Amino acid sequence: MFKITEYPDQNKATASLFKRAATIAGLDLEPFDTAARTVPTWSPATAKDVADAAYKAAAAGKDPATDKDVQRLLLSKLLADQIGGLNHRHEVAVSQAELEHYQAQAPALLAQLRTEFASAVETMTEALQIIGHVNLSEYMRDLPQLRPGMAQTLVAAHTALAKSKALLDAHGIISAAAGQRVSEARPVCAPRLHEAKPRPVQGFSPRRARQQQPLRPTAQRVGHARRRHPRGAGRDPRRVRGA
Repeated sequence: MFKITEYPDQNKATASLFKRAATIAGLDLEPFDTAARTVPTWSPATAKDVADAAYKAAAAGKDPATDKDVQRLLLSKLLADQIGGLNHRHEVAVSQAELEHYQAQAPALLAQLRTEFASAVETMTEALQIIGHVNLSEYMRDLPQLRPGMAQTLVAAHTALAKSKALLDAHGIISAAAGQRVSEARPVCAPRLHEAKPRPVQGFSPRRARQQQPLRPTAQRVGHARRRHPRGAGRDPRRVRGA
């Protein structure tokens, strides 16, 4: 999942996935500055440079094969022909350096991830006793109809749920960058919410909360109303349409 290779395209894809996961999870990732890394300047010799030097050495009565200037220019020309310039090598080096930059931050990011995941689980656990086992997304539609305290708890639980999902999505690639297997780097051993015993939330009465019936989602309330009052109920069957 997180591997530094000799292929810049693969390295860039891994870096993009890492940055995206850390950003969505809201982790403190220090960015990598690519602007500070410029391609080294190098002007290799050309075939004309080698030919001119060889001619000059021969004209001076020297053997071009043993002339130092000819050898230097020829080596430069052969090196350029072999590696094709420094642009590709520079691209590889920069992509590897970026992954190494993120890899160095992985342990700290993993520690932050565990802390924030534990906090999100605690928030959902505390909200459980107030709102019960409900579909948070459906109940968010009924937010205006709830009393302020209950609405605040629902929003906090919904936010914590979204946060925990983003942290779990980022956990795999960050733990891989830190050199840990996913099975060995679990965020927290979170308690099962239906078995948890959260402490009472300030401003709420747990006894009153248990006595209150959970608010039905909008679709359920509409369906219930239709069953109690079917269409056409209470009409005079003797009335003829259009009469």
